[in-house]
Amino acid sequence: MNEEDFNALLQQQRILAANIVQESNTNSKIRLLDIINELVTPKNKKIHIESVIVEAINHGLTEQEAYDMIDELKKDHLVYETEIGFLQRTRDIKF
Repeated sequence: MNEEDFNALLQQQRILAANIVQESNTNSKIRLLDIINELVTPKNKKIHIESVIVEAINHGLTEQEAYDMIDELKKDHLVYETEIGFLQRTRDIKF
C-alpha cells in the first residue's frame, strides 16, 4: 500500500468515525425525548429536569450526557424551560 492509498484509507476512517459519533448523539437525543414523553402526562405538561436526569441515568446515559442532551434539545427547539428547573416539549413528538 502506497502513501496515497494509506492517506485515503485514513480519511475514510475519519469520516466513518465522525458519522458514528453523530449517529450516537442522535440516538441519545431520541432516547431522552422518549424519556420525556414517558414522564409528560396530558394533565402535567411540564416536568422537573431532575426527574428526566434520573430516568436518563436509569436508561444508561451519564448525568453529564443527559444535561448535554437537554441543552441540545433546547437548542433544537424541541423542549424549553418553562421555569427554572422544569421542561416542557414544544410540541408532541412521537417515535
